[in-house]
Amino acid sequence: MTPRRKGRPSTCVFAAYLRKFVQVTGAEDTTLIKKVLTDPDQTMAQSAVLRHLDRRATVLRLGHAFEPWAERTFPDSRVMVTE
Repeated sequence: MTPRRKGRPSTCVFAAYLRKFVQVTGAEDTTLIKKVLTDPDQTMAQSAVLRHLDRRATVLRLGHAFEPWAERTFPDSRVMVTE
């Protein structure tokens, strides 16, 4: 069973994380990702982060901001952008 924190169901925490991700920009993005991934409910935390990354990449891939964002977010990976 998934642990619940202070009586808050995981679905509420998940929704709260998604709201925070919508509000974050720039370097704060990586900081929030790291913070969310410290949540004891790893399945929920990883789902929230993946949802955020999917949304963010979809928006950024259309412009020149994708590569700098990807390099900040995934510093140990090589990002290949194909047209």
